[in-house]
Amino acid sequence: MTQPAGIRTAGASAAARAPRAHRPATTMPATTMPAAFHGARGAACLAACLAVLLALPALPARADTAGKPEVPAFMDVVAGAPGAAPAVDIGKLDEAVGDGMVRREATAAEKKVIELNNVMFGIYDANLKKFIRNLREQNPIIIGLFNGDGGSMILYPPGKAPIVAPPVAPVYRLVKSVGHSSMAVFQLVATSVRDPAGDTSWRAPATAYRASLQEALGSLDAIEMTGEQRAVMRELITRNIAFLDSCLGKGTYTYAELEAFAYGLRPLIGKATEIAGLAQVEHWTGVLKDWRRMLGDDWGRTYAVTNTLYVTRRNNILFTLLAQQMGREAINTRLLLLETSAFQTKPQQMLELLARIVADRALGKVFFSDYYLMDSELLTDGTRKAMTDLAAQAGEEVLMPPLAPFLTNAWPWQTSAEFGTGPSQIDWK
Repeated sequence: MTQPAGIRTAGASAAARAPRAHRPATTMPATTMPAAFHGARGAACLAACLAVLLALPALPARADTAGKPEVPAFMDVVAGAPGAAPAVDIGKLDEAVGDGMVRREATAAEKKVIELNNVMFGIYDANLKKFIRNLREQNPIIIGLFNGDGGSMILYPPGKAPIVAPPVAPVYRLVKSVGHSSMAVFQLVATSVRDPAGDTSWRAPATAYRASLQEALGSLDAIEMTGEQRAVMRELITRNIAFLDSCLGKGTYTYAELEAFAYGLRPLIGKATEIAGLAQVEHWTGVLKDWRRMLGDDWGRTYAVTNTLYVTRRNNILFTLLAQQMGREAINTRLLLLETSAFQTKPQQMLELLARIVADRALGKVFFSDYYLMDSELLTDGTRKAMTDLAAQAGEEVLMPPLAPFLTNAWPWQTSAEFGTGPSQIDWK
């Protein structure tokens, strides 16, 4: 079987080889969780952040240098690879890259032609305010924004002041913070796991974070929440503290101990995602239903956009909640998922992107007789032909995706298992 890039095979560690039944046992609080905890399945951001900690793959391990414990090869980026070259100043190495473009000074004649494109962007920018104004006067718009509080949403009714929705219940932010605290513990110790006794850089930040965990633990009783929610948070924080106490007390730890800590938390973090997911879904479902009633017939003309990073694109929560209320036919027509490079995006940026997309659709209809053609890369036909021709000349098989219609209501992320392997959901047991 072909290994992923960067994975070097060697003897598997005992923990990786052991069947699930023989992995570290999990101790759960005696409290029985209520039915409410078994509602919507967790928040995507939290689940994505948990992937490294909770879904450690059974990849081959490698014996490190003599006398040191085995650390699986998939930890190389986190903990560094044994025998790797000495550390270098990456910042200095990257200075020469600049903006990543190699430029050749254009000739005077070329500049006159290139200027046509530069002026085109200026025309677009000048028209953008008109696009936004026209869109806001004619259609309701919902902006859904990702953030650490369970998201935010803004409704722009036609010709009226925006309406900012109230936030998700505080328990979302609290339980997410506690769940993330286990990720923080992982990050504190993972980078030194190859030689924690020799590399002591983890000790001071671990001691400081242990103090923060203790303060949070002592504050739980003063926060309004259900007893069951408090029990889950208390147990998570307590286990984080216990693990750090063990590491700090011995002045060292092993990868096997880190893995046992992680596996032991899995059911608890599953409960945490259920608490967060239920709070988020109940809140935004209520908000969107209220807006739908308020808008009446205008709901069928409403545009909605939400932003996402790569790691929260698949099974995106805000997009899915909007789709539930807007219907399948709205997906990719009036409901759009916009990929961004930052966790948070300003509402104005989202409005500008939406206005450009809708305005370009009119251009596509005029030029190419298809309203949704400009939702796709315009150079597709030319590049596909070029790739096919070049591959044929080289005697290679061309690899290109199949073409979907310009108008498609398919989910904007992978939903097919055809080319995938492994699980599609987290096993919280």
